[in-house]
Amino acid sequence: MATCKWCERSGWLLSLSANGMCDTCEVTEVPLIVRRVEAIQESKSVVDSARTFQARIESCDDIIRTAEELIPYELKGISVAEPSAAELKAAYEAERQKIVAEQLSARSREGRVQGQPGEGP
Repeated sequence: MATCKWCERSGWLLSLSANGMCDTCEVTEVPLIVRRVEAIQESKSVVDSARTFQARIESCDDIIRTAEELIPYELKGISVAEPSAAELKAAYEAERQKIVAEQLSARSREGRVQGQPGEGP
């Protein structure tokens, strides 16, 4: 008996897509998955190219949040991205920490340069 991976509806005559979803879920869920994957790609581009700390952090947060939205599909056996949403989430949590550390290090260096003897008010 066929069972939809997403809604778990089952039946002898239920047809499933290549994703293992019934027609209803295929029509409603696949466009959502595609939009989320595209949003991740756009945010990855910003993380890689943006010069501002704020833009890079916000893009990492967007990737993490969107990956979290995709994880339930993967838990039901529906492939959504390569690498997996769980791997993307972990990678961009680490990337976010790296960006914050870089920013703190840069500000620390700036403070040392500005606070050198003979300078300042």
